[in-house]
Amino acid sequence: MAAPAAPASHHCHPASWKGPLIATVSRYTNNILSRMRGVRHALIEHAEGIAATARADLGQHRHGGDARITRSRGTVDSFVSLEDPAAEAIEFGHLAPDGTVVEGLHILTRAADL
Repeated sequence: MAAPAAPASHHCHPASWKGPLIATVSRYTNNILSRMRGVRHALIEHAEGIAATARADLGQHRHGGDARITRSRGTVDSFVSLEDPAAEAIEFGHLAPDGTVVEGLHILTRAADL
């Protein structure tokens, strides 16, 4: 038999609740964890791995132009970007002047395994 549904109020006392215990997580947990040195280092390394994969993939498709992959950091996050005036068309595709559909290369999408 399935456990009963949790009551509407999340402030129930454990002794009055007969179902599985429900964990409460502080609203500051994300703030605390994201600023831990080990977590930040792991995020930077992960972003660099994505950037390296994207650079290799972009290098195989380059036929000219100045498209490049960059990695930058914010206060907490790391970002991998495809920089080029036509970055959106390179990544997602576009219509050629004659109306032909040109498929995107999905460089960042594949590199990030999305």
